[in-house]
Amino acid sequence: MLNTQAAYFRDVGFSNETASKLAGFLSERLKLKEEDKGTVIEYLKKRRQKVRGKERFGIVFDATHYCNLICRHCAVNANLTTKSSSQIQFETSTEDVHTIIDKVGDYSRSRKYPIFFMFGGGEPTLRPDFEDIVRYACKKFGEGSVGFNTNGTTLSLDDLLRLKHVSTIEISLDGFEEYHNSWRGPEKISSVSNPYRRTIDLVLSAVQHRAMQEKIEVTSIATKDNISQIPRFIAYIFSLGVRNYSIHRAMPVGRMIHCLNKIPNMSEYAELFVATAKIANEVCMNDLHVHHSLESIYSALLLGEDLHLTFLPMASGRHSIGIDPHGNVHFDPWCMVRPYDKLTPGSLLDSNARLADFLETEGSAMKIVDDLSKKKFRCKRCLMQCGGGMRFNAMATYIAKLTELVETDILESHLLAGLSQIDPACPLSEEI
Repeated sequence: MLNTQAAYFRDVGFSNETASKLAGFLSERLKLKEEDKGTVIEYLKKRRQKVRGKERFGIVFDATHYCNLICRHCAVNANLTTKSSSQIQFETSTEDVHTIIDKVGDYSRSRKYPIFFMFGGGEPTLRPDFEDIVRYACKKFGEGSVGFNTNGTTLSLDDLLRLKHVSTIEISLDGFEEYHNSWRGPEKISSVSNPYRRTIDLVLSAVQHRAMQEKIEVTSIATKDNISQIPRFIAYIFSLGVRNYSIHRAMPVGRMIHCLNKIPNMSEYAELFVATAKIANEVCMNDLHVHHSLESIYSALLLGEDLHLTFLPMASGRHSIGIDPHGNVHFDPWCMVRPYDKLTPGSLLDSNARLADFLETEGSAMKIVDDLSKKKFRCKRCLMQCGGGMRFNAMATYIAKLTELVETDILESHLLAGLSQIDPACPLSEEI
């Protein structure tokens, strides 16, 4: 019966006539109390005020796929290294990174799209030229439009302070010590004996500096093993002086495909959303939020509009495309491994390559993906005013189930078919 009701709401969309029925459906399916809905609605309205007018086209450039940890949820199967940076032959030279940045800058100027350029990995700070390429990006896009993420085990406070001209420094901490270390790489495998202690000490020292406190954002990936701890963890890092915290989703890709049973389901995400919204409404943090895809889904269902829906490519003001260490462009930063790399249109390091051609040329993989991510195709043609949650998660979940059912080579056609599926975190999906 619930699945039939879900299909009904997808067919009719959000309207004044269906709003009360939809609210009742959500309450029944997610076991939401009236006060829970009020909490989430208050949170979403505050987030709408915070993000509107700040939409930017996101670029996540993985500066390397080498890492000093071997995290169980790594989406790119990063190569574990115990070598010093000077001993590693990194995938891309400094000059090549400058070329990639230049071509993104050309696209930004020609289309007048504001860019947010995020360095990711692997562990990007392993590169000995990391400060150089960060400065180069800041000159190209402005200091307020550049950030990076790090596991926090390779940097000293002095290193971090030399990078303070960026606007955002995402530091990964997935929860308390036992859990974090069990997922980030035990001593026998990596050379970091206690990743949690190294990272928490860096965060603690960094937030003592007022300017750094505004830039440091602690991020956690939610799994079934830590999802119930996250509210307590938020309270703990807030007590340390952290004022920015975000919750990311575990993706069924990379090393996480060996832990599919650890990915939270729809109901668990809903419980986390309610708990996080309650904290965000009560404490004075600068920025505390769940993943943008969950915000898109719930704002569409509860407010009748997706607070992240924009004119930008891929429809969302929070969606980012990915660029791998070899300059290949991907629909999503999570698409850099097989079979999802089949959707790349090519590398920006090819002499005549332009980002505009990759994104806009009819028939190119990226243009096809963008078209299929539009409302008339995505989420089984659901009529809700929503960006579709997370298109990659819909596709990757579909592919994971397909490969469980039959042994088959995944073709581009399978990937494209996956883009029409429903994000399993959405209450209007058939997932339980």
